[in-house]
Amino acid sequence: MDRQTAHNNYDMLKGCVNRIFITDKKEELISLYTGALHYLSLIFLYGKERFPRRLENKVYNPEACGSCEYLSDDNTCCLEGSCPHS
Repeated sequence: MDRQTAHNNYDMLKGCVNRIFITDKKEELISLYTGALHYLSLIFLYGKERFPRRLENKVYNPEACGSCEYLSDDNTCCLEGSCPHS
């Protein structure tokens, strides 16, 4: 899934949530709830797909990471992609 599709799913999620606040129909409320869960799961999957790409693209920066307390003995980040230097 690309970034634009993820943003579209986010817009749809917001639409479902907004409609939940104003609907007076029980059937629609249930439908909106399941729709919101669907769009939220798609957004979650997009975020999950991004982790391997981020770790593959991480470049060791000796100037920033050289004295970092999270750097292990084999020059890999112990924070696994959450490094404040990257």
